[in-house]
Amino acid sequence: MRTCLLVPVLCLIPFLAAAQDSDNDGLSDALEAQLGMDPRHADAFELLCDDKSKAEGDKSIGRGLETAGDFTKLWFCVAAKDRYVWKIEFTQPWQRRSDVATILYVDADNHRDTGRKDKEFARGVDMMLRPDGAQMIEWPALVKTTSAAEGNVLYLVADIKLNQQDGKSVYRCWLLTQNTTKGRETDNDNMPAITVTAAGRTDRARPAISPGHALYYPPEAISNLAVRMMPDAPTAEVTWMTSWVCNAHVEFGLTKDMKERVQAPPAMQNHRAFLPVQFGQTYYVRVACTSAEGEPKTSEIVSFKAEKFIPKGSVQRAEIPLTLSAVVAAPAPFLVGVPFPRGALASVDNIRLLQDGNELPVQVECASRWPDGSVKWALVQFLTDGANLAKASSLRKVVSLEYGNAVRPTLSAPKPMAVDEGNRIVCTTGSLQAVIDKRSFRLFSELSDGRRQLIGKPPGGLYLIDATGKEYVSAQPDEVVIEENGPVRAVVKVRGHYTAQDGAKLFEYIVRLMFYRDQSAAGGFVRIFHTFGNDNVKQTLTDIRQMGIRVPLALTEAKPRLE
Repeated sequence: MRTCLLVPVLCLIPFLAAAQDSDNDGLSDALEAQLGMDPRHADAFELLCDDKSKAEGDKSIGRGLETAGDFTKLWFCVAAKDRYVWKIEFTQPWQRRSDVATILYVDADNHRDTGRKDKEFARGVDMMLRPDGAQMIEWPALVKTTSAAEGNVLYLVADIKLNQQDGKSVYRCWLLTQNTTKGRETDNDNMPAITVTAAGRTDRARPAISPGHALYYPPEAISNLAVRMMPDAPTAEVTWMTSWVCNAHVEFGLTKDMKERVQAPPAMQNHRAFLPVQFGQTYYVRVACTSAEGEPKTSEIVSFKAEKFIPKGSVQRAEIPLTLSAVVAAPAPFLVGVPFPRGALASVDNIRLLQDGNELPVQVECASRWPDGSVKWALVQFLTDGANLAKASSLRKVVSLEYGNAVRPTLSAPKPMAVDEGNRIVCTTGSLQAVIDKRSFRLFSELSDGRRQLIGKPPGGLYLIDATGKEYVSAQPDEVVIEENGPVRAVVKVRGHYTAQDGAKLFEYIVRLMFYRDQSAAGGFVRIFHTFGNDNVKQTLTDIRQMGIRVPLALTEAKPRLE
């Protein structure tokens, strides 16, 4: 009898558990976490471009494609508020390589006159998005990015404000992948630029992300709000910090309505503003700014009493020798920065200058202070007796600066050199009189030495000639003010734009005309300090042919010099 033994066999069938996809949108929860997407919200991608593969007849692929990668489709998805995802499909599994560049060019604001202008094919590009980050061109806001790859798909993510039109995202883009080491002209795949009209911006909140993630934003906080009185004027200094770069302003007032406002310098994290106040009054202050999401944000309200702040100095009388070089045999102006130890000097009013025991007219400004309010740096302006200094030995070419609580200048204040007469400013130095017209800035509308006019015709002024030959001049200024008016120097600041005959404007100018009080009959002089600024933000670079200052001189016995 044959016995058959039945041996039970356990068949082990391999079982691959599918990655969890809570929202059933085809993206695993783990992948969505990498991309900063919400695994509880089903995301939908829109096809932007079907580029086809090389085998399918892609006409924009390089003939020598080998290592760059053959991409076939480009997709787009709105993941959350100002968070966008681009999905790129390849014919082979995508791998990060040091010799291959994959770049998504995005004209985010759909404006060709912003962003790149160096090459015509890339004109208008604001963002060059890569797997390892993004290069932003003239983009005013912070952009965070990340990426992830799964099989033959590469995902690129950017937190950016895309142009919106009629509820749609409207922008231009194109994709390039190429070998960066050799054969880049042929070992590549690209697509023509397309204008995208796809899903628009959503207000759906971004999912919570842990610190360390590329898309993590630290909590936005306004901190270290402090107020202190300035010693030189009825002015309060307000300082504070923000954990993100932003524009901010101070709201303040005598009541908690705080209807007065002072703007702080833009795009900062360490902020400072100066408030005009009245001594003896109590003020309420808070900081207002805009969050990275564009939402209004304010600080706590603090109050302070505007009490006059009088710093104390520890030095009664001390002397600092100032050795002068390159002295000429004529009255010469000097501007010297002088440092002081902490707590030594209470006020620049306690400074005077001596030359050979004789007091010199001096004009002093406090440039910075120590935290205790004492003077840290003083700007000291004075005119020397050049003839005596030129004769002196090198050891005697010294001016003595005295400072301390017991030091007070004894010279009486002279008559101001600059006078604002409404439509014009008149500056009289002693031997020179200059008239600056506020309505038409031609440098000087009049300049005389008391006996004759030194300015001829036609009128002078600033001029600029652009790359096409068009001329712009300093016609009607935006601002003409007396900036300094001291015993040594008066400064008239003129600000405006170079303007063509047709009203077109190009470049801003700031001119400071510096007048020095004459100390002898040697004749006067004027310093012209000219600054120009390229405010043509529509272009990265602006070409010009020429820029200059015209000073027409009258034919007289006088011999004016331009140096």
